[in-house]
Order: sequence, then structure tokens, then C-alpha cells
Amino acid sequence: QAATYLKLLRSGRVPAQNIGTVLDLICGKGDEDDLRVVFDQALDPQTLAAPTRAKALASLADAMQNRKIKPSGDLAGIAQLVKDSSSADVQLQAIRLASVWQVAEAGQELQRLVGDLKASPPLRQAALAGLVKLGGPESRAAIMQLTLPPSPLPERYRAVAALAAIDIDAAAQRAADTLADGTATESPAVLVEAFL
Repeated sequence: QAATYLKLLRSGRVPAQNIGTVLDLICGKGDEDDLRVVFDQALDPQTLAAPTRAKALASLADAMQNRKIKPSGDLAGIAQLVKDSSSADVQLQAIRLASVWQVAEAGQELQRLVGDLKASPPLRQAALAGLVKLGGPESRAAIMQLTLPPSPLPERYRAVAALAAIDIDAAAQRAADTLADGTATESPAVLVEAFL
């Protein structure tokens, strides 16, 4: 089935509004080489419109989560999409995909994004989740930094919750410090839930 969808895609006869559906079908049925075709298309802004690229990246993430399959070859190209802020949807899906694939080359940009107060909250939260999945000392250090002032209190709560997933002892200490700085207006629910 995937071969049929690939042939249809390569024919150039698929209407633009249906390309995302075809890519999704390929990701749902295809093997590593089939998914490579989808990934290559998603990497090229000249090939697909931004909404279709975002959908393709989401479909690739679904393939990894549901079927434990990812494209053949080098996946480091996803790091470039993590840096590309020309489309917020594409960037968000790229962050999620780099996290699911655990692409180490995206780590530095994820570290930058979590500390960028000008970035949108969804991007920062996705980057934080990505650092948890990547793990390692650099990711841990970036998360630890977010648990300290001058990070806003809600960000500190989220960072301590993320830290709990990779270093429960350090998170417990940071939780005590962060809760001591708490205010009645900011709920620590995300932090408490992480420990529970």
C-alpha cells in the first residue's frame, strides 16, 4: 500500500490539499525507506507548504510512537527545522519529532529555546520535554538552570517537574527551594503532580 501511495505522490497528480493525507498514509504503512521520502519532502520548504510540512512531521512522530519506525539514513536534518522560526507549526512539530527520535544534534537549540523568554510557551514547553527525552548532562544542566531565579515562577515549576523525570533527588531539592519562593497567585500543581 505504501508503494502505491508513493507512486501517487511522485506522479505529481495529487492536489495540494490532499498531499498531507497521502504523506500520513505513507507514514502509517511504509517502511524506513518510505518514511525517508516523507522526511526529505518535509525538510524542503520548496516542496511542501508549511501546513503540509507540519502535518508530515506529525505523521513521522506518530509512526515512531505507534510503530517504532523512523526513516532510514541520517536524521540530523531535523535539527535545522528546530532552528527555523519561519513557521511556528513546523518548528513545534520539528521539536517534538527531534525529541521522539532523540536527535542529539537538536540538543543545543532546545537548550536555547527553553531559556528564550520571547519564544512562545508551547515552543518552550515542547523544548523542555525534548530535553527530558534527550537526557544527558547538558540537558540536565539546562533544566537545572531553569529552576532558578530569574526564571519566572511558573517556568521554575515546570522545570522542576521536568527535572523529576531525570533526577528525582536534585528535583526534590529544587522543589523545596522553588516552593519556598511560591506565591498565592501561582499554582504549583504541575510540580506536585510530577512527584506524585
